[in-house]
Amino acid sequence: MDKRHPIPANFTPRSHVRLSGIVKARGNAEFAPLTRQKVCRVELEVGDLDVNVMACGDLADNLACLLSGSLVRITGPLNILRWETGDGTIHERVGVSVEELHVEQQT
Repeated sequence: MDKRHPIPANFTPRSHVRLSGIVKARGNAEFAPLTRQKVCRVELEVGDLDVNVMACGDLADNLACLLSGSLVRITGPLNILRWETGDGTIHERVGVSVEELHVEQQT
């Protein structure tokens, strides 16, 4: 059982950023379709840093992410810790990574 605090459904971001990158599935091939699915919320980690962000959108395209800060460029790998679809299904450590990520502040 996951002992971490769940992502609050009413979470309001301080700032919205747009995030784009090359998404590649690694590990078990059954998770490859994740890069083409719509997801509600995702927890990510960047390299060895313990940085969690939440995202919504299509992982194969731009992600509307919840990050604070100004224009940033992140060079991967960025690993998905868990993701949740609209029906509430949560998957942990699915082995999907982003090789290169561009984050910019939305206006």
